[in-house]
Amino acid sequence: TKDQITHSYAKAGNYVVTIFGTTTTKTSETFEVGQIHVAAHDYFVATSGVDAEGRGLTAADPFRTIRYALRQLDAPGKQDEPVVGGVTIHLAAGTYVLDSKQILLRESVSLVGATDDPADTVIDGNGARRAACCYPGAKIQGVTLRNCKTIASSSLCPDGEGFGGAVCAQSLLARDYVVSNCVVEGCVSTYSGGAGYLGVWRDCIIRNCQVLATDRGPKNPDSGTKFRGCGGAV
Repeated sequence: TKDQITHSYAKAGNYVVTIFGTTTTKTSETFEVGQIHVAAHDYFVATSGVDAEGRGLTAADPFRTIRYALRQLDAPGKQDEPVVGGVTIHLAAGTYVLDSKQILLRESVSLVGATDDPADTVIDGNGARRAACCYPGAKIQGVTLRNCKTIASSSLCPDGEGFGGAVCAQSLLARDYVVSNCVVEGCVSTYSGGAGYLGVWRDCIIRNCQVLATDRGPKNPDSGTKFRGCGGAV
């Protein structure tokens, strides 16, 4: 029939979907649709947490790293698909030092600090990398982005490229990501957007961020970013 089949899953995880039905000749048949991935709507991270399966679903039992929390959104072999319904990563107060690549915030994923004070939750680029690359609809709220750096200028968002010292759009089509109630300080881009490239920035404070000249031409301080209610100096 044309009837839609719906089902609600109690827990996040990977599931094999199998449909049992009866044909017009009243013969019972089994149809295996395939595997689906169900993500939770909220994950929790704290510097005192543990990166392990089955954790991260409550503030009392958090993951340790942002990167591990984001991995829970990935269906096998489908890391770039949008997250249906939206997911929020809740960060407890503390400093999260990025020890490898930048964070990839996919569509409809929000990264939210512990309190209304961005100073309580810090993401530190360790002087070597951008904090986040944002897909359309991604959000960063209530954190301090500190000590981030990009070092080249050939394209937008690959790790280490020169657009957006702290945050960059994943592509020119992703310019609607939102950064709100954040502090961005001590960040460097080699080509455009010392604090960020593209996106909408609301009620943020930007301190001591720089755009450096590169061998591709003069520095370009005009990042195409929309700043609303923001203070400080880029």
